[in-house]
Amino acid sequence: MTPLAYAEFAPGAAVHDLALSYWCLTVRALPRADYAHAVWPDGCLSVAVTLEHGAPVATPLLGPRRTPYTVPVTPGTQLWGIRFRPEMGAAFLGRPAPSLRDQAGPAYHWIGGDRVRRLDQAVTQALAPFGSLPHSEDAAAAVSLALDRWLYDSADATMPPDQAIRDVVRAIVATEGKQQIATIAELVGVSMRHLQRGFKDAVGLSPKEYAMIRRSRHGLPALLSAEGPEAALARAAAECGYADPVHLARDVHQLLRGSSAQLRQRLAEFA
Repeated sequence: MTPLAYAEFAPGAAVHDLALSYWCLTVRALPRADYAHAVWPDGCLSVAVTLEHGAPVATPLLGPRRTPYTVPVTPGTQLWGIRFRPEMGAAFLGRPAPSLRDQAGPAYHWIGGDRVRRLDQAVTQALAPFGSLPHSEDAAAAVSLALDRWLYDSADATMPPDQAIRDVVRAIVATEGKQQIATIAELVGVSMRHLQRGFKDAVGLSPKEYAMIRRSRHGLPALLSAEGPEAALARAAAECGYADPVHLARDVHQLLRGSSAQLRQRLAEFA
């Protein structure tokens, strides 16, 4: 049995504009004695309820960043998390996005103790019928419904950024970070000055930084499968928006902090 299991599932329609996805990490065992779980950057803000053998022990918040973040885990640990849309995490918290960049710590510092307690309770009650370390579609469906309700009840004061900024975020995602930011600004109908300021205020990263994250994550499979002829790798890099394989490898390694062999090993440890 694979020692680590990861799954993502979709938020309900009522909160779809607020949350990008829900996710679950289950640690059945450590793959090796020196294992440390690395959270790779995705440009989003996340909040996760951490359970040990079914009991909540922590609820951390992780802000947008460009470098991996190491999370200590032990066998019997399970995390159920909310990944906010890039432009909506700060709006949900009612805080400037730049102030959340590279932040990591107990969520109550930003959300408040009462809301965190309600989140912990919602997740533990949803999981109660499924045992201490559930990893099933039924458990995911129960937690998803609980997270939907928590988000919906907590989002009264959420003021989203203007539509142009939201359109730019979606355009970067849709083009996998390959489109020039100036071209996207022109297509959306917003000036570069407004885009640069408004995007960073909403996301916590610059448009260029966020595009680099999307492009690097999109290019990761091409890099990890790069065992064929050099020409094939060059074509794969070009399809991901890179001038050559060297630039692809540089960006992926900068983002994920590991060699191709190390990244393959990390992914092989997961179901």
